[in-house]
Amino acid sequence: MSLHKWLDISPYHFYVRYRFHKLIPDSRDEKSPVSFKDLDVCKRCTEENIRYYYDINGFKSKMREKPMRVMDLFGGVGAFSLGLKEGSDCLTVTHALEISPSAAKTFKCVFRNGLVRVWMIMLGLLNLGRTTNEPK
Repeated sequence: MSLHKWLDISPYHFYVRYRFHKLIPDSRDEKSPVSFKDLDVCKRCTEENIRYYYDINGFKSKMREKPMRVMDLFGGVGAFSLGLKEGSDCLTVTHALEISPSAAKTFKCVFRNGLVRVWMIMLGLLNLGRTTNEPK
């Protein structure tokens, strides 16, 4: 396993380049190089972390093929949805709810491709083409 993979597997991994044979060395010339393979680590924990690393990468690659669909319940101007879209290959925003007409228009401008359907909420009811005083 490469050093970069070792460091990426866990935030608790670190890299030591040199070792001193005394706690307080007389000079820096007393250092000796250390390979990360020489460090004493828990084999069980390391194997578990490696397994977790490969499981997560496998999950991410499957999710990139068919991203999970997300509904933004408080659409606003689309900042949260845009963050999900740009920050994750695993999520795609398909629907959004918004109470403010101007925010809904802005949301539609942010997602011009039309892949996100924006519904406006009027007085707690979905505005699906009827006015507020029409009977259900």
